[in-house]
Amino acid sequence: MRRPAARCTAALLLLVGAACSSTDLAPSVWPPPDFELTVEEMVVEGEKVQLLRRFSIDAEGLAVYATASRSREVPDTNIQLPVFDRLAVYRLVPTCVRGLARRLERLGIREIDAVPEAAGTGPGVVIVWRAFDQERVLTAQGRLRGQIADMLAVVAAHLPPGESFALPLERPVVPVLHGAPVPVLDPAGALEALTLVHDERGADSRTMLDAFTLACELGDRDAATRWLERWSAATAADRAPASAFPDGAPRLRPEQLVRALPDEPRALQDEPSEAPTVPGL
Repeated sequence: MRRPAARCTAALLLLVGAACSSTDLAPSVWPPPDFELTVEEMVVEGEKVQLLRRFSIDAEGLAVYATASRSREVPDTNIQLPVFDRLAVYRLVPTCVRGLARRLERLGIREIDAVPEAAGTGPGVVIVWRAFDQERVLTAQGRLRGQIADMLAVVAAHLPPGESFALPLERPVVPVLHGAPVPVLDPAGALEALTLVHDERGADSRTMLDAFTLACELGDRDAATRWLERWSAATAADRAPASAFPDGAPRLRPEQLVRALPDEPRALQDEPSEAPTVPGL
């Protein structure tokens, strides 16, 4: 019998969360159809990066907030796959999505230069913004100041009740949501909810990888294999030689993830590549 918590978690995606104040929307370019925002909070320890929290939202207002209490290491690599087992999925009303997109624009997210990743260890954050056929990737560690602090305070106002980023902010956070669900700690329910997110967003490689990790955590080899196959097909174009990428960073490969499957590993199809960067950063 499926647990009630799992049914509750998955059902959150089917609800229209009462966010901000109104669903009325006058004609505007905001948000653009390709609007997407992802904020990831992490801890850097040498060559290892452990993701602790992720918030993402798209132009349709579909918001996914997740925290990871632990991670699963891909064998023979430095990759730590976060187990996002505490999850809330909700939808912001159109006026709220528009307000978020416009406030980030006013804070200069479209013009700001990418901030180099800070060296050393400790907590950090990565903000990935896409809109108007542009992309900005902003990284910071330690106490946040200036534009990034302002942006993160705006984003934090759209998190579920009682949730916040762990990094200290100099800006006050004023919550703007009403009726957003409280995150539920339930790996099986989180996997079911991510399946619904995948059905709506389509071939989102990040969602597929999160679902793969949860399936591994649950010991469901069949489900993990299916998600690995989906992820492999969706990311095939990215697996070119490392020299083909401007940053020279090798990419995560399916044969590496095969080693993370529960129970006995399957035979590798290819020779292992160099250790890739942590996915999502």
